[in-house]
Amino acid sequence: DIEEAKKKLALNQEKIQEINEKTEEAERELLRVEERINQAHKQAKMQMDAANDRLEIAKEQLILAEKERHEYTTRIQEKEDEIRDLEEQIKADQLQTEETIAQIISEYKEMEKAFLIRHERRMQFIEAGMS
Repeated sequence: DIEEAKKKLALNQEKIQEINEKTEEAERELLRVEERINQAHKQAKMQMDAANDRLEIAKEQLILAEKERHEYTTRIQEKEDEIRDLEEQIKADQLQTEETIAQIISEYKEMEKAFLIRHERRMQFIEAGMS
């Protein structure tokens, strides 16, 4: 009986070690996903800030052109086009950023769900092995 109990104990310890290793691996993967989310967020913010800066510059230039409309009608049209292009680019960048973040969050949630299911199964397995 003692030998059998020692074998079971050793087997359980091996299982626990394996679960610990897999848990650490999953935690490292979670950290990598979180880092990707943070990086995507930072990059998106920088892109949005740059686009907003460009938009503000374009708007200021448009105001100056409108004050001198009689001399610069052609220039006004060019700046209006630039503003439309920038607004479209901002919208496109924002949509892309939102899609990227949504995708990363979705992937994270799926991975988290799978991790939790595996973790629960392992815990049940350990509990069953200890009984």
